[in-house]
Amino acid sequence: MRLTHLDILEQCFHDKFRGYNKQEVDTFLRLIADDFKSMVEEIKDKDLKKEDLKDFNNQCEECKKEDESVLQNLILTGFKICKSCRTSKTVFPI
Repeated sequence: MRLTHLDILEQCFHDKFRGYNKQEVDTFLRLIADDFKSMVEEIKDKDLKKEDLKDFNNQCEECKKEDESVLQNLILTGFKICKSCRTSKTVFPI
């Protein structure tokens, strides 16, 4: 079972002779619960950011593949133009 900040806040301790100061224990448990809650929220935020980064990375990979495809098509088109120029002996001004 995983603890939540509410589990910490609701934890009860029995009184004993010469036991701890109940108010100090409650105050300390409240501090721990608040920190625990903050850490859980931080972890959730980081998990969301991690998912966003994964999505972004996947988009980048798709773009890289598209860029490679476009580059290959440009190179192929350039070769075809050069071959066409050699065949027709046409010179294109730049």
